[in-house]
Amino acid sequence: MGNSIYFIDTNVIMYAAGQPHRYREPCVKILESIADGSIKAAIDVEVIQEILYRFGALRKWELAYAMSENTLALIDTVLPVNREDVRLAVTIHRRFGPQGVTARDAIHAAVVGACICDVREHAGAHRHCVAR
Repeated sequence: MGNSIYFIDTNVIMYAAGQPHRYREPCVKILESIADGSIKAAIDVEVIQEILYRFGALRKWELAYAMSENTLALIDTVLPVNREDVRLAVTIHRRFGPQGVTARDAIHAAVVGACICDVREHAGAHRHCVAR
C-alpha cells in the first residue's frame, strides 16, 4: 500500500463490529490490516462523534465509549475539522448533495481532501473523490 494513508469512515468500523452482514468480513479485514500495519489509516473527529451519536441514540452508552476508545487505540491519526474545512464541506455538499453525498461525507471529504473509503449497502464499496 506504500506510504498512502487511508481515511476510514465510520461505517467500516460499524460493519466490522456489527451483526452478520455481507460487509462485515471485508470491514474486519480492513481493521486487521490496520492493526498489523499493512494499512496506514486516519479518521477525523467526526468519526468518533458519529459513533457516540449512534450508540447514544440507542442508549448503549458503554458500547459507544468502548467502540470510540478501541477506534482511537487502533488508529493514531485523528484529523481536526477547521473553519476552512467547514467552508469546503458546504461547497462540496452544494455540488454533490443532490447526487447523494451526505453532509457528514462532505465534512469527511473536506477534512481529508482526498478519497473516502466508504462502504454502503446501496452501492457496495465505492469512493467519493473530491480534490482540494
